[in-house]
Amino acid sequence: MLRQIQDEAGQWREHNFPPADRTAAMQTLGVCEESGELAHAVLKDAQGIRGTHEEHLAEAKDAAGDIVIYLCGVADAMGFDLATAVETAWAQVKDRDWTQHKMTGLKTIVENTGTLHGIEEPQEVVAEVPTGMPTQHELLQAQIDDPAVDSSNIEGDTPMAKAMRALATDDVSDGSTKG
Repeated sequence: MLRQIQDEAGQWREHNFPPADRTAAMQTLGVCEESGELAHAVLKDAQGIRGTHEEHLAEAKDAAGDIVIYLCGVADAMGFDLATAVETAWAQVKDRDWTQHKMTGLKTIVENTGTLHGIEEPQEVVAEVPTGMPTQHELLQAQIDDPAVDSSNIEGDTPMAKAMRALATDDVSDGSTKG
């Protein structure tokens, strides 16, 4: 269904707007505008002002739908299928359990030995690191490769930095132990 909407919305945009208005930047600004409208509807509903719950709900639904249409425009402008992107993201997100695994959301934790909890014989350990944190990743990888490496200079209070410090010091909070 989303693929069909992306195709139809693309044809509609081509008919109604010049190429300069169909760029990824312009479509992303549309997402931002509609996100503001959604936030406004949710806020005013929560505050119980400037309209009824039904009016705010209608505004929220309209804004959410418009966000998806603009996201289709972003996907078209950048050359990817939005449905595939959503399916891929959901496949990753649905496995996270933040109630059980506060540091990473994932049950699988990399130990200093290079093995993974919950997987009998890993073929390869791949670390995913957010953009902009190569130094911390390098420290963690060095700690995994050589437990004698000092990891005390991993800085920051982000969940990733906390997780990397915990992994580097064997302070895993999921009850697992090395053995």
